[in-house]
Amino acid sequence: MAAAHPGVNTNALTDDGAIDPLSGNAVLNGIPVEVTPAGV
Repeated sequence: MAAAHPGVNTNALTDDGAIDPLSGNAVLNGIPVEVTPAGV
């Protein structure tokens, strides 16, 4: 189904070194971003 409806690749935004300390799994949600006005 995913191949029929491709979308955004969030893996390109995640840090492969970010590990959840409680579960030991990769952090896949709550990706930090910084938003700045255009031209800055």
